[in-house]
This record gives sequence, C-alpha cells and structure tokens, in this order.
Amino acid sequence: MVSHEELDKLFGLLKKFADAFGISGYEDEIRNLVIDEVREYADEIWVDRLGNVVAVKHSGVEGAPRIVVDAHMDEIGFVVKHIDDKGFVYLAPIGGWSDIILPGQRIRIRTRDGRLVYGVIGSKPPHVMTPEEAKQVPTIDKLFVDIGVSSREEAEKLGVHVGAPADLDREAVRIGYKRATGKAFDDRVGVLVAVESFKKLAQRQIQADLYLVIASQEEVGLKGARTAAYAINPDIAIALDVTIAADVPG
Repeated sequence: MVSHEELDKLFGLLKKFADAFGISGYEDEIRNLVIDEVREYADEIWVDRLGNVVAVKHSGVEGAPRIVVDAHMDEIGFVVKHIDDKGFVYLAPIGGWSDIILPGQRIRIRTRDGRLVYGVIGSKPPHVMTPEEAKQVPTIDKLFVDIGVSSREEAEKLGVHVGAPADLDREAVRIGYKRATGKAFDDRVGVLVAVESFKKLAQRQIQADLYLVIASQEEVGLKGARTAAYAINPDIAIALDVTIAADVPG
C-alpha cells in the first residue's frame, strides 16, 4: 500500500508536470522539468530534432535488448488566429477539443518572450440567443477570449499576436485522498509514471538498456514517438497514455 508520504510526493511531481505550459510544439517548459528530474539517474540524456527527451541507462551487457518506456509530454491547446479591432482574441484548436467545455474557461496565452497573458473564453449570452441558437453548443469559431483590453493595439502591446500558443489556466488539485483534477493529465500522468519507473529501474541491475522517451507532438499526429522509435529501434516498447473513466455516470 502506498503511504501518505509517497502519495504526497507523487502528487507534488504530478502537479509540477501538469501545471506546466506545453501544448504540441511548445513543450520546452515540461521538457526541462523532465530533464531535471531524471538527470542524476541517466547515463545519457539528449533532445532530438522533434523535441523528444531521451534518457538512457546502459546495462553494460553486450548485445543487450533495448527497452523503451514512452509517454507524451504535449497537451492539447490553442493558437491565436485573429485579434479583432476591440481586442477580442479568436482561437484555433491544437488537438481534439470538445466545444461544450470551452465557454467560461480561463486560458493563458504565451508571448514571444515567454510571458503569460490571461483571459477568459466567452460566448454570446443566452439572454440574446435565438431559440435555435440556445439549442446548440457554440463551436470554437463562435467563441472569443477577453484579455481585458479594448483594442487590437492594446492586445499587441501585451505581446498577444496571431500564432501565439495558449493553454487552459488550470491548477492541479487533489480531490479526496487518491484522486486529483487538473489540466494536461493526458499525458502528464503517463509522464509521471514513466519518469518514476525509469528512476526506480535505473537503480537496479537489469539485463537490458533502458530508454525513457518523453515524446513531443503526440496530439497532432504521434510525431515525436514515431521519430524516436525509428531512431532507437527498440526490442520492446511500452507506451503509457490515458483513456476515459469507466466509473462515472452515463
């Protein structure tokens, strides 16, 4: 049974990973956290051209099999596609979103120099919707982001620009004793399990070369994992990811 102390430690690392900004193609913050976490356990660490983190613990056994433990670090997010004259920001999705959850969400937009600009996703108020509109879920192209400015020029002065990446402004918190809620659990939970597994196995004498692959750009076509698989050519690969809950109503 996992102790309270171990659960607290695991949640602390999960929170660090999950709260980090890291939509597909902009994984630098979460990538650096992973490198810091596994550095002392690996014989080699590198970042490839797709942005994957690869850490290796060599067995010292000639001809040893190569085992990969993989999880993806990127999260779904958005990119700014338009700023109107009144400073409202419009988004395009990166990865697969359900439009029904978006209205009212807080988001953070990352500027070119790494600062975060905060806003909230808004939609047409129900008070002025037509009966037909009220029956439908507004799609992302009908939603806007209010960042607290009154013009495009003000938005641009804050550093918001077309093409800027954005994610949800959501902090991981515990609910109950063994559960948590937050953003990017797909797949920062997998990253947590992969990292902790690598750390434990790296301290044992196993008869295989162990590779940790924390992959980029899974949400937009499995790009990082595919590249890493060809580069490493493993004998065994274990990919860690999430799925929907089966213990909820509906």
